[in-house]
Amino acid sequence: MVEITFAEFKEMPKREVNKTQLEPGKQYYIQDTRRKTEHLITVYKGTFTKMSGDMNNFRNVEFVVNPFESVGKPFGFSNKKGFKFLEVSDFEPAMSELKSTSTRRSSSSRRSSSSSKRRTSSKRGGRKRKYRHKTVRRR
Repeated sequence: MVEITFAEFKEMPKREVNKTQLEPGKQYYIQDTRRKTEHLITVYKGTFTKMSGDMNNFRNVEFVVNPFESVGKPFGFSNKKGFKFLEVSDFEPAMSELKSTSTRRSSSSRRSSSSSKRRTSSKRGGRKRKYRHKTVRRR
């Protein structure tokens, strides 16, 4: 799926639903409401499967808005706090329209590949050792 910005997400057709009355088999947007600034809000899309306790479980979860370039995808979202659930309505035409008109984020906002690689030296600035030192637990 093509990742979009939160401003583009706000323009998409959707309908807010009650957190405790989700229907199994339907697709929903899951908006993280713990962050208040728009450029930091994460939005997922997934198919609701079941509710267990205070968690709503989803399958086929994918990112719609991913400002932190995260890789891991959760499958359980709290229905008590932290998330807003929006029903996906008329999804296919909206995405094809967005693909033709949207512009991808500039490469300067993304992390460079060199910064995401492992460091080749130790934290203290010396050589990286080939073997691992055993730590002694003190009581």
